Amino acid sequence: MLNKVSELESKLTPEELSDRIEAFSQLRAYLERAAQSGGVPAYIDKHFPYPPQQIRVDLQVITGKAGVPDKESVEDKNGTV
Repeated sequence: MLNKVSELESKLTPEELSDRIEAFSQLRAYLERAAQSGGVPAYIDKHFPYPPQQIRVDLQVITGKAGVPDKESVEDKNGTV
């Protein structure tokens, strides 16, 4: 899931990214906490930064789970590559 965050960041201009640096930091922290507990089920509608400001990053999950651990990180913790 963090790969998707990085992919989104790469599509922004330097100014857009600068305006959202705190939002992306909070989003990453939220997703990392979610991954530690196996993810969070839908329906999710969260806004970063918190408290919401005029410029923000939104996380919406309509179905499924958000913050599910990336396969690579699970394999690393289990001692496999």
